[in-house]
Amino acid sequence: MLPAPDSSGFNEIEREAIILQFVVQSLQSMVNREMLKLSEGNVQIQATLVSPARRELFNVLFADLLERVDSSLLGVNGSLIDALHKTAQAPKLNSSKNQNKLLPDVTRLKDWLESIIQVEVWFPSIEINTTLKLQRGRFTTICGNISKHNLSRLTRVAKSLTELLAENGIEVSRLDGLQALEDFQGRFQHDIFEYHSTTMAELLNNVRWSIHEYLEHEFARSYTPSPTPGDPLYSFKYPNDDLPLDSASGFCLICTVFKSLMSPQTSLSFLSFTFRNSN
Repeated sequence: MLPAPDSSGFNEIEREAIILQFVVQSLQSMVNREMLKLSEGNVQIQATLVSPARRELFNVLFADLLERVDSSLLGVNGSLIDALHKTAQAPKLNSSKNQNKLLPDVTRLKDWLESIIQVEVWFPSIEINTTLKLQRGRFTTICGNISKHNLSRLTRVAKSLTELLAENGIEVSRLDGLQALEDFQGRFQHDIFEYHSTTMAELLNNVRWSIHEYLEHEFARSYTPSPTPGDPLYSFKYPNDDLPLDSASGFCLICTVFKSLMSPQTSLSFLSFTFRNSN
């Protein structure tokens, strides 16, 4: 029996395919050699953002992962990370033993983002020196939005900063919040965000690996290479009753995810990092 579609017109499997596709596309734009530079060696590898411009872009893309998504499309009142975490708790695309590979790495990323840290901050523009307590995901979002928007669209970001300061016992005006944005970005994006670059790359890369491994079983079943040696063309076998889809467009979404994850031409392009524990 096929899972019933909801008000968006998608059933649970199609919705999962959409979420995975969105996440894969986002991670591919972030975890790559153009964005990150790795230190030499096979152990204790450090990842650094290749330039200040790439640091800002990486921050913007990471902040997009944390923005609230369309709940009618993805079925969750939260971010794309929240949607992926919900998917990982009850996966539909893989009924094999590999289905539980997704949840641990997604949970580690989510927990890291939601962890509260304390950071000493000097705001010279408003002459305030303080220690802020905040979640990592929160400063990632604020800094990403500072980098994304020009001054005319920073009033909402300034409001977020004044609310954060108020939560830490510091009352400032909206104008002071606007003036303090550059100070906040200097401390949290240029220092703290950069400091966490290796950890962020590892967490995101491990989620990418987990999606790869989670879909490996179904890909192996459906991927059909050309019978002609050396021919790069391939096809997919349509799913059986264990992977029901109620529309060709839904299956195309899954094919897109499989192709970007597993095709022989690209399977190693995103996992040239060696963070993953081999055990």
